[in-house]
Amino acid sequence: MRMGFRVARYLLVFLPAFAFANSPDISPDVLARMNSQGILIWVEAPKVQKVGDVFVVSIRLENWTTDPFKIEDVDLGAQYMNGFQLVEVSPRPSELDWSGGDLSMTYDRVVEPGNSFEMKLNVRAQRPGIYLGDVDVWFGLAQSYTRIAQTRVLSQ
Repeated sequence: MRMGFRVARYLLVFLPAFAFANSPDISPDVLARMNSQGILIWVEAPKVQKVGDVFVVSIRLENWTTDPFKIEDVDLGAQYMNGFQLVEVSPRPSELDWSGGDLSMTYDRVVEPGNSFEMKLNVRAQRPGIYLGDVDVWFGLAQSYTRIAQTRVLSQ
């Protein structure tokens, strides 16, 4: 049964990207970040910081489809956020919630075809360690796409 799930996941997640593979406008690096619905999700965070540093975690969504999509929530997992203090979020979400260490931001924003939406989180490194966690983007009816953020924090 488990193997069937893996095959089904492969068919649903990876095969639609092959439709774009022959396009000269889309690089293989971009394909690695595109979900099966044609939505690009970029998560950029610095690899290494020092305790006390303030830095930016950027999350950018691009709509490469012919239909608009609605971003409902963006969540950063506790495994990542435990090492940092949130300083500022831009643009401001309509709701910001800390639940069990997870940071959840509600946007309810529609991204039209060919457009993008970017959010930037200014965070301060709190303690040394390697912080790796999920960045979940929720859109549609209970649909999400996950990327990973990782930052190593060095002591001063």
